[in-house]
Amino acid sequence: MALCSLPEQIGDLKYDVTIPLIAYVLMLIVHVFGKVKDELERLFLLETTSF
Repeated sequence: MALCSLPEQIGDLKYDVTIPLIAYVLMLIVHVFGKVKDELERLFLLETTSF
């Protein structure tokens, strides 16, 4: 009986882990994009103020 319920438990675990994992990856992407944008703005400001 334990062997029969094991795939169901794994499926439930996979479903429980997927949503937070997707949320974490999205947050990470947004964070990295924010850092890149800040760096580009800083470089652009340095370029424009040097003239």
